[in-house]
Amino acid sequence: MQFDGIWVTIQKPTDTIKLDKRQRRRHQRSGKRVVVLVALGFWNDGSGRREVLDWQIASSEEHTEWETLLHRLWQRGVQPEKGLQMVVRDGSGGLGEAIALVYGSQVIEQRCLFHKLCNVTDNCRSEFQGEQKREEKQQFLEQARTIYQAESAEEAKRRLAAWADTWRERASKGVAYHLNFSG
Repeated sequence: MQFDGIWVTIQKPTDTIKLDKRQRRRHQRSGKRVVVLVALGFWNDGSGRREVLDWQIASSEEHTEWETLLHRLWQRGVQPEKGLQMVVRDGSGGLGEAIALVYGSQVIEQRCLFHKLCNVTDNCRSEFQGEQKREEKQQFLEQARTIYQAESAEEAKRRLAAWADTWRERASKGVAYHLNFSG
């Protein structure tokens, strides 16, 4: 099962009327930022089946918000005894706390590689600025991805060390971030 929070703005009309570009009278809108907490199920029976198991609109990604969703899933039977094998998540501390409270150590917990690589990229944004650095940034990410394609933990550690040596001078912030949060 994979969890993620997707931030959106929910808009609603107000009582104030304004003219749009075509001079039509329209209600002015106001928006509120909320997060949609999503639980996505993956089946390992060879079917490739994926399904949104549950979701909820929340005001934050705090552990109390995630706990509500996780308890609902538990009550519906999403439990290790009934086939839940693994939880994939981003680095949100609130979600990690909620998983620990609801599932304890009964399921394997894996950080989402997409989110990890996005965070590495975000931390070296200033080092790869401009169109001329686009290809170099792509190489940086492609080589970072290969770390996670290793056949063993030892091979992954070797790839991480080689990647860090290659990129430390050109992308020190991204390398430092990845080395600190590669667990």
